Amino acid sequence: ERARISSNGNLLIGTTTDSDYKLDVAGKSRVQSILELDDVLTLNQISTPADPASGKSSIYMDSADGAIKVKINVGGTVVTRTIASFE
Repeated sequence: ERARISSNGNLLIGTTTDSDYKLDVAGKSRVQSILELDDVLTLNQISTPADPASGKSSIYMDSADGAIKVKINVGGTVVTRTIASFE
């Protein structure tokens, strides 16, 4: 089973556990155009991720200090910037 629509209308991909999300995807996901949010983007704390590939960036909440950070890779040069910190 690769996908399931639960009895309450939730779409589960890569999982069979309904956690009451309208769309629940286990594994990597990709939006190839625009991801538009009409509400909140929630970040969970994680360890510092690997550097993104050239021409890509990553935004994350650092588990070490709770700061919201972005890693940007332009032409193979990666910079990390803190865009919000817990002070």
